[in-house]
Amino acid sequence: LALIEECLPEQMDDEMLYLAAFAYKAKSDYETAIEYLQKYLKTGTRISLRSYEEALCELGVLYYKNNSLSKARRYLSSLLDPIPN
Repeated sequence: LALIEECLPEQMDDEMLYLAAFAYKAKSDYETAIEYLQKYLKTGTRISLRSYEEALCELGVLYYKNNSLSKARRYLSSLLDPIPN
């Protein structure tokens, strides 16, 4: 995580953003994990369809853990929608 924290989020590629989110989740820093997952989803690229779906699912779970139930529901239900190109 020290290496990740030395980088500015603008300097990270999509894979680094994705991995940073899961590293912060493992440290129970859910707010920072949410930030990195949202940045990952906004890049417009994705490592794979699976990682894109995992990011949506993780956002739902993280929002649930933060007691943001409407946001959790939104991200989890978006998994039922067609995936954008």
